[in-house]
Amino acid sequence: MTEADYKVTVGKHSLHAKDTNELTFDISDIYLHPDYDATTLDNDIAIVKLNQKVIFNDTVRPICPAGPRDRIPTESICISTGWPDKPGDQQAQSVTPFF
Repeated sequence: MTEADYKVTVGKHSLHAKDTNELTFDISDIYLHPDYDATTLDNDIAIVKLNQKVIFNDTVRPICPAGPRDRIPTESICISTGWPDKPGDQQAQSVTPFF
């Protein structure tokens, strides 16, 4: 996996059409989790550094992940978003109760 293999798109809300506010960026660095296992997909997470700054607006906002001291109430509704395992797959998105 190299930076040239991927791009990051922000402001995209439709899989089938270009959104008016969407922008696509090249990646300058990828930081894989040090314990990532490609066989089991354990620790399947990475941080990517974009080649330029993202300008936030009404449709592009940063996420606010929960911190180690944050408490999420039982049965809260959470949204998880992912990406396809292989080209042609649909983006994975679900609304899931958090227990």
